[in-house]
Amino acid sequence: MIPLPASVLSLCDIAEHWSREIRNIRTTYEIFDELLSSFWNGTLDVTGATGEHKVDRHAILKILKRCREHPGFKLIENAESILVIEQAPSGNILVDTTNYIVLPVNESTWTYEVVDAAYVRLAKMSFADFDELIRPGFIALSTTREALRSYCKALGYPLPRFWFAAGRERGWNTRREREARIWFKQIATGRKRKAKSAYHVEALKQYPDMPAKAFDRIWATVAPPAWRKSGPVVRPAPG
Repeated sequence: MIPLPASVLSLCDIAEHWSREIRNIRTTYEIFDELLSSFWNGTLDVTGATGEHKVDRHAILKILKRCREHPGFKLIENAESILVIEQAPSGNILVDTTNYIVLPVNESTWTYEVVDAAYVRLAKMSFADFDELIRPGFIALSTTREALRSYCKALGYPLPRFWFAAGRERGWNTRREREARIWFKQIATGRKRKAKSAYHVEALKQYPDMPAKAFDRIWATVAPPAWRKSGPVVRPAPG
């Protein structure tokens, strides 16, 4: 049933439904990583499975600090312990590409600056960057329908249909056109695969009330120059 009746969904389920809705333009993993990043940034309110209790980022930090080395980063006591460039005995210059995050073991030394910097750094990590013992906790994270509504509004995303009823906003307006423009920017990447008219049909599936002139405006400003040529772009076969 669309929209889904549940008032709370896991971030994993949201990512899966959202990716399917936009025809895998972004994968489930990419969307989940964005939602996880938004949790660390504080732009998405995340809860437990019931939706009743908001998950505290600070509490997650306390759990996270127990594991000092993760696949994608390493927790360290202070910035002074970072040695980015080192000269080997052979004379070669060794560059350390490890992602370091300052998070002391002793929580009493966690200043606001230390914690805030850790959030910023963690927001750049993907799910795969965390230790296997930590990942199940992230899989259990959820959010409410209203929290996702606020999140989409803040970022200018159209509300995903899998969780929000269509047709609440009647009539075409600037906000609707802005949403359609954001949607089409996600489409207009890579090689053009069909004619403008076919993309117009696809747009009408997403926005049934879109006027033809509105689509023409979006096409003229968002579609890459090569796309605005007649018909699909056909690349010559490699010689």
